[in-house]
Amino acid sequence: GHFQVHLSDFLGKMSKNTESDAFRKLRVELFDGEEIYTDDKSAAGADEGAVAAKEAKCRELVSQQSSPDALKIALTDPPIGGNPELKDRAYKMVMDVLSAIKSSEIKSAISTLSPEEIDVLMKYVYRGMAAAEDGLSASLLLWHGSIVEVSGLGSIVRVLSDRKTV
Repeated sequence: GHFQVHLSDFLGKMSKNTESDAFRKLRVELFDGEEIYTDDKSAAGADEGAVAAKEAKCRELVSQQSSPDALKIALTDPPIGGNPELKDRAYKMVMDVLSAIKSSEIKSAISTLSPEEIDVLMKYVYRGMAAAEDGLSASLLLWHGSIVEVSGLGSIVRVLSDRKTV
């Protein structure tokens, strides 16, 4: 009795609020965040020089036993969207630097990074895990565990929800 009257009042109000289907006509694919980056040819040209310079600097730092510094440089301004070749070069550069860092130095290397750099690193770790090549998986699992230990679970959530891939 009493409950049914209130329920029907509620349902009556609810159906009035949802009569509009205008929201269903919104084409979300038009708002894809990656689209912003794909058509900018001038930025892609500039990025190629920047990636080449970063590769050279990272190789130099790794050869001088300064791999944590090389890691910071490798993670700065990653190529997002756009040119897949550039993204592959940047990925390879990060993997080379990660391989040069001893497992005993991983946590100290991560602790020198900013939260943004840690998130970029986590993106590369996930990309490496997805590729599953050349026995990198065990090393990347170590990196993943250390990132979570140093920075917490927030990085995982931010990286998995970010549509801008490296």
